[in-house]
Amino acid sequence: MTQHVFAASLFVACASAAAQVPAIPFDSVPEPLQLPNDLYFGEVTGVAVNSKGHVFVLSRGNTTGPAYAAAATQLLEFGPDGTYIR
Repeated sequence: MTQHVFAASLFVACASAAAQVPAIPFDSVPEPLQLPNDLYFGEVTGVAVNSKGHVFVLSRGNTTGPAYAAAATQLLEFGPDGTYIR
């Protein structure tokens, strides 16, 4: 019985504390990298920028079936303004 009372009081305390958490305001940021309509990021495992400001993203994904090893990996290049190059 004591365990049930403790659990119930703990639940009430947590619910009360959650109700007092302040909201953190933020501004919506537009998508910094523009992908073509038929291309999607998978798991991004690396990002690099070269001396020309081009952004390179190593991503695993964008397959329509089972993908293993290199078949699931894609290296994407974006210009300094975020436009897709290749």
